Amino acid sequence: MSLHPLLASLLLALAATAPWSAQAQEKGQVEAGAGRTFREGDGKAWLAYRFAALPFRGGVAVPALEVVGYAGAARGDAGRKFAGAGLQGAVNYQFDAFTLSGRAGMGYTRGSGKRADGDRDGKKRLGILYGLGTAYAVTDNWSVHFDWDRVPVRYNGQQKATVDLFSLGLSYRF
Repeated sequence: MSLHPLLASLLLALAATAPWSAQAQEKGQVEAGAGRTFREGDGKAWLAYRFAALPFRGGVAVPALEVVGYAGAARGDAGRKFAGAGLQGAVNYQFDAFTLSGRAGMGYTRGSGKRADGDRDGKKRLGILYGLGTAYAVTDNWSVHFDWDRVPVRYNGQQKATVDLFSLGLSYRF
């Protein structure tokens, strides 16, 4: 079984068991953030709308809608690069200053690679984005994030891949 159906099942199970009631603890919030991976030139940025937080087993469940942008290079070959954007839903579970999150959605990526003759060749790909993450709230507004995201990429007619982005970043909650 591949990971994305398992992740989708986990997110659906969490959403089905959460007590989605009209008694939210707070109203929705906007959050913006950016992260860098541990490799030169890779990174992501996001803008999220976090819906009202709902009590859930000692913490709070916070559903969200995120717009994400990402860019990077293929491992082992500096000639292959990618950039793209996506829209994803997320379920965040907050307890004290910590947050665990799972997300899935659709992304549009453009990859490019060098051909044997030295020219560049590029392809576009629409695919499923998904990932997991954790965050620690340093203040009421600032959080430090560590995330893993899987991004679909097509570099040319023959080369396609899924890229794993591990990033460390900051976000600000308005």
